[in-house]
Amino acid sequence: GDEKFDLVQTALKLHLLLCTRPGALVALEWSWIDETDSLIMIPGATPGLKRPSDQKHVDHLIPVSDAAQEIFDLLKKYNGKRKHLLHSPRGRKEPHITPSALNNFLKDQLQMGGILTAQGWRAVVQTVGQDVLGYSWEVPDRQLGHLHHKKGVRGHYDNSELLDKRREFMEDWSKWCQKQGLVIP
Repeated sequence: GDEKFDLVQTALKLHLLLCTRPGALVALEWSWIDETDSLIMIPGATPGLKRPSDQKHVDHLIPVSDAAQEIFDLLKKYNGKRKHLLHSPRGRKEPHITPSALNNFLKDQLQMGGILTAQGWRAVVQTVGQDVLGYSWEVPDRQLGHLHHKKGVRGHYDNSELLDKRREFMEDWSKWCQKQGLVIP
């Protein structure tokens, strides 16, 4: 029921599924989601993406898995009329939860202090994406928002997003997370 809704727990689930940086996750805006195309477009200048100054023009695309869509549907009930998915009336500096809320939840609620951080989860994405799910390193790497392919001479020409492969990866990744015990929504 509604009395069990926990915004930070829901945010952490979304973080696990979307593979983005915590700062970019908490800043997500409803207007960045294209539900028709099941795609999130985070503007490159969003501080949580941590883009270098010469790459602030590069937006980050995130394919939305079925599991992530279920969480969006839940969040719509609470924050659908707000600007941010993770709007929090308790926000002091920002109108949404703070990135540190994810780490605090991991540490305090899940006793993961010293074991896992929200940012550290991204290493799991890269490793499992390759070693367990069998994707080439570029697929989870692009999903994490890395822009290695935009460096040097190659970077002048390589504008690939690998979106089809990443859509497939995001579904496989979500299913893997659920197999490990992640309950959706």
